[in-house]
Amino acid sequence: MPTTRLRLTPKTNNLDSIEVRISALDRDMTEFRTALIDLNKKFDQNFSEIAREFRASLQSLSAQVTERSKTPWTVIWSGIGVAVVIVGMIGAMFYGPLRSELDTIRISNARSYEQLVQRDQRIWDEIIRNIRTLSFIEGSLRKGRE
Repeated sequence: MPTTRLRLTPKTNNLDSIEVRISALDRDMTEFRTALIDLNKKFDQNFSEIAREFRASLQSLSAQVTERSKTPWTVIWSGIGVAVVIVGMIGAMFYGPLRSELDTIRISNARSYEQLVQRDQRIWDEIIRNIRTLSFIEGSLRKGRE
């Protein structure tokens, strides 16, 4: 009785598509890192500008205080109020778009993770089916030899 050999060929199409998806995810992560670095630079620039303006206001206030012998509490509290309002407005300006971008990134990361988990599950399911098929074929061949 002739013996038949079972040849298993790997599915390169599935592996190629997986590699393409992984490279796309890698590219997206690189773009995300670049965007975060740019955002960090913008924050540094804006906060240094605010600090310069605040120092200039303090120097002006200090000059006014030294000119007078009494403490101008109305000017001090007004300056603090203006500074708090400016900082609050700038913070709100940056927080809104930043929050929406972070929400978008979180959603896309969750989707990507979910897709990766589903893909891994399909791969493992296919591996288990192949192992069961091979076990069945091996059992059939053993029965045929006996």
